[in-house]
Amino acid sequence: MLMHQSALPRIAPVAMATMHRRFGISAALLKAKKKTQQQKQAASAPAAAATEIVSNPELLERLELDKLTARGQAELASFKELLFRNLRLQITADVLHDIEVSTGSGRVPLGSLADVYQKSSDTVVLDLTANRSAVPAVRQALALKGFNGREQAADADCLTVSLPRVTGEHRRRLATNGRELLHRAKLATKRLHDSATKRLKEAERVGHYSKDDLRACQQLLVAEIKRANAQLDSAWAAKEKELLGTGTSD
Repeated sequence: MLMHQSALPRIAPVAMATMHRRFGISAALLKAKKKTQQQKQAASAPAAAATEIVSNPELLERLELDKLTARGQAELASFKELLFRNLRLQITADVLHDIEVSTGSGRVPLGSLADVYQKSSDTVVLDLTANRSAVPAVRQALALKGFNGREQAADADCLTVSLPRVTGEHRRRLATNGRELLHRAKLATKRLHDSATKRLKEAERVGHYSKDDLRACQQLLVAEIKRANAQLDSAWAAKEKELLGTGTSD
């Protein structure tokens, strides 16, 4: 049988306070929970949401989180471009056309110094008749990219370049080069993070920022470098899968 609401026993204020203490329901506990939630947000939120986590706009301005994010994205774009330009399985005349050559006038694309044409599926000819003095520099640029430019027997102004076959060894060599590019990109990202961390430590020495804000900023920085590295890893994973795919011929 249900009891009428008015018949239920009332809980005295003292008893209610005792229950609050027993079950941990207090203003201090709620504040601590809110602080923990903010720290979790800082560890996972992008820099764009920093103003919702860090209460002091001056500290955020000193930290330059927006610039850190922008530079990280620029590093990612540069890394993707390097993967595209330097790690192609099928080498064609167009690839050689874009190789940079160091000259007295600076670095210029090989295609501006030589007529580049594909003689066969595995051979490209570079005609340097119009720029004979550039032959040594072109040969050096080819060697740096792993190509061997041989002079044609009857004409020292033309170089013949043999294109590598897409063998398992060739794929593995490209993958090794790619991992080195990934390592360099992560080092560049780390330098950006280290610079931001240095600014945060300088802000901490100033002394008028709250510990909660400083801690949240540190967590934002850690989250930002983790995010940047994850993007680099993702770009490399896709390229590595392409390079080490099945169907190789040794």
